[in-house]
Amino acid sequence: MHDLLRQRPWLPVLLGAALTSLAFPGTTVAGLCLLGLLAAAGVGAVAVAPTVRAWAPRPSAAWAGGLAVAVVVLFGVAVFAPAVSTPLSWTMGDWGCQHAALTTIMADFPSTTLPTWTHAVSTGDSPFELYPALSYLLVAAVAHLGGWTDHLATALTATAIAAHVGIAVGTTRLALRVGSAPVAAAIGVAMLVDKGTISAGGVSGIVEWGLLHSAVAQVFTLAAVVALLDHLARPRLGRTVAIWVWTALACATHPSALLGVAGVAVGLGLVALLAVDVPPRRALIGAAHLALGVALAAVVWAPLGARLIEYGQHFSAALRSPGRLLEDVLAWPHPFTQLAGVVYAGYVGLAFALVSRRAAPTLLAASAAVYFAAFTDAPYLVLDLGPSLELARLGADRLYALLRPMVYAGVAVLAAELVRAAGRGWAGASGRRRQVAGALAAITLALAGRALVPAWQQQRSLALTTATAQADPSGQDLLVAWGHTRAAEQRPDAFARALFDLGGAHYSFHLTAETGLPTLHMGPIPDMLLRERIEDTSPASLHRFNVRWVIARDHGHPAGDPATEQRFGPYVVREVPGWDGQFARVEAGAGQVRVVTLRDDRVEVELSGTDAPALVTFGMGYYPRWRARALGEDGQAVPLGAVPTIPGGALHVVAGWLPPGRTVLTPDGPLPSDGAGRGLAGAALLLAVGIIVVWSRPRWQRRVLRRYVAVRAQASRLARRALAAPALTVATAVVVLGLGYWQATRPARTVAVGVGLRGEAEVRARAIGGPWQDCRFAISEGRHTCGDLGTVADAVHTVLNDAQPGWPFTSPVIKVVADAGPIEIEVRRRLRLAGTYRLRSIGADAELRVDDGPAHHGSEPAAFELADGQHTVRLRAVVSTEAWIAVVRADTLEPPRPYLRPPPAPAP
Repeated sequence: MHDLLRQRPWLPVLLGAALTSLAFPGTTVAGLCLLGLLAAAGVGAVAVAPTVRAWAPRPSAAWAGGLAVAVVVLFGVAVFAPAVSTPLSWTMGDWGCQHAALTTIMADFPSTTLPTWTHAVSTGDSPFELYPALSYLLVAAVAHLGGWTDHLATALTATAIAAHVGIAVGTTRLALRVGSAPVAAAIGVAMLVDKGTISAGGVSGIVEWGLLHSAVAQVFTLAAVVALLDHLARPRLGRTVAIWVWTALACATHPSALLGVAGVAVGLGLVALLAVDVPPRRALIGAAHLALGVALAAVVWAPLGARLIEYGQHFSAALRSPGRLLEDVLAWPHPFTQLAGVVYAGYVGLAFALVSRRAAPTLLAASAAVYFAAFTDAPYLVLDLGPSLELARLGADRLYALLRPMVYAGVAVLAAELVRAAGRGWAGASGRRRQVAGALAAITLALAGRALVPAWQQQRSLALTTATAQADPSGQDLLVAWGHTRAAEQRPDAFARALFDLGGAHYSFHLTAETGLPTLHMGPIPDMLLRERIEDTSPASLHRFNVRWVIARDHGHPAGDPATEQRFGPYVVREVPGWDGQFARVEAGAGQVRVVTLRDDRVEVELSGTDAPALVTFGMGYYPRWRARALGEDGQAVPLGAVPTIPGGALHVVAGWLPPGRTVLTPDGPLPSDGAGRGLAGAALLLAVGIIVVWSRPRWQRRVLRRYVAVRAQASRLARRALAAPALTVATAVVVLGLGYWQATRPARTVAVGVGLRGEAEVRARAIGGPWQDCRFAISEGRHTCGDLGTVADAVHTVLNDAQPGWPFTSPVIKVVADAGPIEIEVRRRLRLAGTYRLRSIGADAELRVDDGPAHHGSEPAAFELADGQHTVRLRAVVSTEAWIAVVRADTLEPPRPYLRPPPAPAP
């Protein structure tokens, strides 16, 4: 013992400190003793660290990365397993809509075809043609494999949880390419429990609100980016094929992947310019691989995009100015998170990454910068990208979810920089200073551990609660029983729908999924995007679409008869007066029409009591797939058309002049978009196969590389000669000037005040009743400043809309800000105009005059036609605080829809 004490004189002190901490835990002395013990542990760790490093084997990067991914997966299972251990009921967000759509494919799954139409949701819809279908097939497979065919809500949630965990795993793999395995694992675990928001992703957006399709696409996108980073580090054929496959799957799963891939492609351009650890051509080849993957999926996204523009609703979002975005970022993290410190640390890490001159960090930072820029209106205004059919439907909020993994991976970059800085700073430190640092580090880690454990438990509980959010179950069983009864009463000649009024909630579609009772919801419906549908709740609309019941929570709907009221818990059901159950009606002509068959794939009607054709309308939104033929010996085709849903309405239902006898309608007609993307995808497939074949044979590979070197050398010589030739530079300048002149003199798509090096309009302002003063264009601000009165600038906002009950279009606008109370502004501009223009203002009643024509007021949507030529536009408005004024050519918001015309009347 004596020898032991002589060798370790500090041992009694440690034992005394330990006994004091255990015996008197609430005293100051015990607290100091505990700190001393922690410090001693840190000193001991510093002492044994060299021995441990020398003895312990260093794991390979692949082994460490696999362990980090395994940790994230295990944590994901531990956190979310209880969410699917019991069947879920009426989940929130978009799940009701997806549940109803999924039900229509389960009976025939697996099948080579998807149903084109369903009468059960909205006023008829085509959910698998107007929204991506790949995720539905994935959920159907999960339901069969997991035994959830009778609990599809649980299968949907389980797939969403898997996608959420997949995004965390993908982010972990990104972090592994720029940082250490422990930090990457911590980042993945943090992503697992981050609640997030609808637009930013996380548990709330993906699992609670049901943004499943974009989440699955993001899983594939992250896999493509990881393969791309590996390709940049060391090109291999397998990695190239992985880039193609994952990119194609992502773009086929959801259109948001196209935005994600575009951002990464721009980031690769910056990698080629900035990175020094890889040849520039490698980054450019990586961008080409992404393009090839996008092209392979064109057979899916090209027709889908065309159908969405032609026949779909739009879910667009307003954009912010760069200054406003900066203010918001300083006030709260983007993307929004409960872990604000992680996001702000990621910002710092991405800043380091952007100047690192290394390919992998630069790609992540550059892609994040592109996504950030796309949140603002600046690139769309400066590059003149709008108005356009695509910008009008841009949901820029989707970019938050794409940005999230990049920001989280930025934490790994920051951690790596801190480790490198610490290594440089402590390289020559003395042993005593290292011991002091170890003591302080041990105390800090212990205190942080005490804080992290309860924080983890709280975040885990919040994540699980969010993932299992469900509608109030009160009255659900009774309402479902009522729904089963009403659905059983449905007949072809007695068709009925139920209209739900639950505010902005859509969980009512679970009733359709569970009972088969057709239901609808006024307003935009996620995942059910057919444009031609019910446009209001007037008696004429309810009658047109066979609405028999109106269902609301806690109150009766005014469209229903109070005398028929039934209550199922908080749900109040009333019958609509005048319901007759007639899915088909004679609008013009004589006779009576009877519905013989009413299925999703077939509607058969019989016209009797007349020997002449009659105009028959059907209680379903118009979709050009529907075609008709008369049943009989000749089986001639019957032309169909579109008529307004209500007198004077802007939306349409299917109609046709049907001959006497039976006529059958089927949703299998061709669309102009059916062949879109096939040629591009076929060419991409041939190119991909050719690359695989050539690169699999070393001799052919060497020939291609030698040929590439020769062509590159020749191209370099030609480029040097061309750049040395003055004629080429002059020609380039002339071409640029010509393009600028052409764009400036073509018919304007919008009335703007200017964002370039000078203003394009004369702008003046005054206080109410005061003198006018000219507003100068400030180049540094990109807007007209009117002294202390306010500012006038171009912006991008959601002001104009069409007749549908949906979200407004995203388009350029003139934004007026009054800094000193109400002001009056006037904008004058002479420009070439041609076609139909639409005017709308928010925050002010704008008055627009063209030449000496009549005044148009923007307080209500207005449209006016102008002959091609130079016109003088004068715009006036009185603004109290802020106003947005849109003057946009109509064909940049909506495509021509020649199919929305009445059916041709038969010859007399």
